[in-house]
Amino acid sequence: MTKKHILITGAGQRIGYALACHFLNQGHQVTISYRTERPQVADLRSQARVVCRQIFQRMRTFMPLLMKLMR
Repeated sequence: MTKKHILITGAGQRIGYALACHFLNQGHQVTISYRTERPQVADLRSQARVVCRQIFQRMRTFMPLLMKLMR
């Protein structure tokens, strides 16, 4: 299987957290974004490649992260 780099927004809880755990367990590189600090985020922080606490309400806040990931 080809390993991918995956960006998951909303990874601090529920489905976003479950997806992040799933893809990390599969060996993919995962970048997470979340709005609220939660205990689950600490767990993901140790495994994810990049962790961002921000809200992508506007494209200008999303583009710098996207450019960083493409390097």
